[in-house]
Amino acid sequence: MRFDIGEAANLEIDSAVEPALAAFVRAQLRPYRAMPSPASDPAATDVVLTPTGGAAAGVGSPETEPGSTGESHWGTRKVTFVDVENDAGDGLATAWDGERAYVLRLGRWCAVPDALLDHPAVFEYERGFPVWDIWGSLVGPALSLSALRHDAVVVHASAVEIDGRAILVGGWSESGKTEVALALAETGAKFISDKWSVVRGDATVVPFPASVGVRRWVVRYLPRLRSRLSVAARTQLAGAAVAGTLASPIRRRSYSRRLLREAAGFSDRVTAVADRVSISSAEVRAIYGGSLDEMCKPVPLATVVLLSTVPNGGGVDPVDASIVARRLARAAAFERRAYFSVGERVAYAAHPFRRSSAVEVAGLEESLLGRVLRDAIVLEGRTAFPADPRHLADAIRRVGT
Repeated sequence: MRFDIGEAANLEIDSAVEPALAAFVRAQLRPYRAMPSPASDPAATDVVLTPTGGAAAGVGSPETEPGSTGESHWGTRKVTFVDVENDAGDGLATAWDGERAYVLRLGRWCAVPDALLDHPAVFEYERGFPVWDIWGSLVGPALSLSALRHDAVVVHASAVEIDGRAILVGGWSESGKTEVALALAETGAKFISDKWSVVRGDATVVPFPASVGVRRWVVRYLPRLRSRLSVAARTQLAGAAVAGTLASPIRRRSYSRRLLREAAGFSDRVTAVADRVSISSAEVRAIYGGSLDEMCKPVPLATVVLLSTVPNGGGVDPVDASIVARRLARAAAFERRAYFSVGERVAYAAHPFRRSSAVEVAGLEESLLGRVLRDAIVLEGRTAFPADPRHLADAIRRVGT
């Protein structure tokens, strides 16, 4: 089956993929729906997810021929690792077989293609490899980078629609993109996407599939969302509030005692996980209204707001489009750092070696964005974080619509 991401990228799942993994992928790619795979023309495919038979030499099992079982028509090359790059404090283990880069988990391997140089980009994995563990860090970024083949760019930005025109809210991680987009939706905007959005070469916007992370502290400012949260979501956020209260005495004393510091750090990490609920973009769209059937249709781009985090806020003002294009491209490159680090790791063993770099990709995306943003309203929104997002949302409505 195949998923078409707004005619800007596509992913095909081999028929041999395990049912549980196929169901996981369907959930991750909402609001897009699965379609039958085309009968031919592999060149029209951007990213492929496929299992192979056997296991790889060098990871505790005999050397095998991927694809030898006849289960997959994508996996055909022999796998023999010539170098393994173990965890260097970054949570990754990678390998190189002279042709392809691999990531290693649980004694199993998965090939990590170059989304720009390899066409199609095939994530061929050994059965038993936990593909869901690398979905957000490797598969998703590869799918987003393949958009460049279609004259489109996936930007690190949330998106809403007002009066038939799209507003992008972009910026660095933890700058308030989600919160501002939800605040705009509270006053009538139609929600399009969170975290990542597709900007096509014809200056239209479609969603890139990603869940919406709603933080506990912002719910008080979003009454429509608060009234529609599920019981499970409310329970989770309430639990996070209790955990934060119980941790406060430990945190206040932690600076002077090492064990208490470690306990406070662990408590903060647990609270941070519970302090945000994940909601599908389709659910958010339904909460705020707007047809789900129209959610994936392209919307003409009107406004781009780049958020800058400052201590006391400061409002919304016009800014040069080239600055916004550069900063959006660099923010996206940083968010994909795990994907690019695979190439950096295997370059240690590979010679000669050619793989797309973060700098190269950022340059391509900056160039495309510079062209698309020429006719848009381009603004900088200066805001504190965390802060009530309604003030900035109101300013965006006044200046940018």
